[in-house]
Amino acid sequence: MKLRSSLSAVLPEMETEKMPKSGFQAGYALGFQIGKEDSRRPFNGTSIIIPAHLPGEDVMGTIQKIEALTPHPYELIVANAGSSEITMQYLQKRTGAVRHIAARNGEGIAGVLNKAVFAAHGQILAVLIGVSPNTDNWMIDLMLELERESSVKTIYVRSGNEDVLSRMNVSCFLFRRELLSDIGWWDEGLATLKESVSEWLGRIPNQNRIMVEASGRFI
Repeated sequence: MKLRSSLSAVLPEMETEKMPKSGFQAGYALGFQIGKEDSRRPFNGTSIIIPAHLPGEDVMGTIQKIEALTPHPYELIVANAGSSEITMQYLQKRTGAVRHIAARNGEGIAGVLNKAVFAAHGQILAVLIGVSPNTDNWMIDLMLELERESSVKTIYVRSGNEDVLSRMNVSCFLFRRELLSDIGWWDEGLATLKESVSEWLGRIPNQNRIMVEASGRFI
């Protein structure tokens, strides 16, 4: 009681009333700045990106499979250019656990994928296209392939044969972040995600990429 009385005597009444508010503002400003700096900080893990642009895609199932079968550290990002309303509600509920990058003004899936990759924090990036992991060691297998030789820039998983236009049917690809500095981003002018991914992978010389079969890794 003596301490409280002495503080009240030293500080004018108006200043005493302002203290909680100014203290909150200072704390909020400091926390905001720390969070902002932390959001730009890369981590030694994998950013797993799920492109979503068709209402029938089971984004929720894919997220649940990843969380059940993938060892940390990793972060989850949904690049969303047209998911269902149910998926949108699910992503809102998972804010904090799943990062959500949404399309704006009719933006296509390749553009949203570019934004998601730009926002990713991981040193390694994995993109899953219309599939869910099916084994505990799916990520470990792909990482071992990527690290097997220093010349390997990317690992991609083929889901079927190439089509008549020689586009690669790719369900997953894994690469180091620095690859983007060498070959650039996805072409947003192409009609489909398949075309954008196939064209992007085509920029990488054959000796710098490894194709692996799905072989039960994905469903």
